[in-house]
Amino acid sequence: MKQPGYTAVSGVIYLNGKAHHFHFGQLQNGKKPNNHTLYEIGSITKTYTGLLLAQAVNDHKIGLDDDVRTYLDGQYPNLVLSGGRLSLIHI
Repeated sequence: MKQPGYTAVSGVIYLNGKAHHFHFGQLQNGKKPNNHTLYEIGSITKTYTGLLLAQAVNDHKIGLDDDVRTYLDGQYPNLVLSGGRLSLIHI
């Protein structure tokens, strides 16, 4: 919150099966953030996606060796196997 440009933060902690929401700061429109505030998450998306996939593995919903494309709707021609690992190729 001390960095310029960052004026609000929200989060949630799951403890014993219950969600505990918290919100701090003030939005650019002068309002306080709440459970319905939308944030642009930018490059944190990769971390969040990894966390969701790790949870799915932990819950035995997917396997570590599964091709993630089988769980996605649509076709992803840029997502290919490279050296035994999935990678995104930019064209």
